[in-house]
Amino acid sequence: SAALIQMELKNYTDAIARFETLGNFKDSKAKITECQNARLENLKTTLPDLQVGNTVKFGQFTINKSSPELGDIEWIVLKVSDGKALLLSKYILDYRPYNSGSSAYATWENSSIRTWLNEPFMNTAFSEAEQALICSVNVTTSVSEISLPDADATDKVFLLSEGEAKQCIPDGYTMADATPYVNTISSYTFHSWWLRTTGTATQKPPLVSVRWGVSTSPSTSTSMSTSIGFYPASHSYGIRPAIWIDLTTN
Repeated sequence: SAALIQMELKNYTDAIARFETLGNFKDSKAKITECQNARLENLKTTLPDLQVGNTVKFGQFTINKSSPELGDIEWIVLKVSDGKALLLSKYILDYRPYNSGSSAYATWENSSIRTWLNEPFMNTAFSEAEQALICSVNVTTSVSEISLPDADATDKVFLLSEGEAKQCIPDGYTMADATPYVNTISSYTFHSWWLRTTGTATQKPPLVSVRWGVSTSPSTSTSMSTSIGFYPASHSYGIRPAIWIDLTTN
């Protein structure tokens, strides 16, 4: 079949997508797991050489609304420390409120976005073997400190804080394009995305606000600028997940 051909060619992402269309036919699910494990082993060979500013493909998520097939998630390496790397999704992967429900205001600890990232998103995006590569993180509420891996912590997927965004994101990556899927569910042309640091006013955790402006030279060109602003937690904005991964796993 086409799926087996892609598997033999080591095009594991394409093979997985084709096997998924077969549902429970024969050993399709076993082949998906085999492809996921092979793809992960290939990834592991590159991990020790990762440097800040590199991009890496890890996990899968919805890319096109019209297709049930998942696409690779591309990550930017923000920080490398003690055999681990902090990654940020290069693209906005979804559009969601910081906190949904009758009580819209929330801190990170009791926000609906924290639950979504660490349960539905993580279980969709990563296989069990891939999840084992993701470090548990002590997500700090400090403006100046970086959230670090902690074996006793409960979060594996999180949003960057305001401080982490300012300290760690390389030039050119503060603004983010959205996946085709996000562009179909959002009416915005240019996308803002949530940070986890909460504001002091009710219903106002911050997000990075992307604004369109006109440059002065030449007068016909356009340029993008970014700023951090506070918006109601019940509003939907872009989601750029962050994770720490272990670079030493064999």
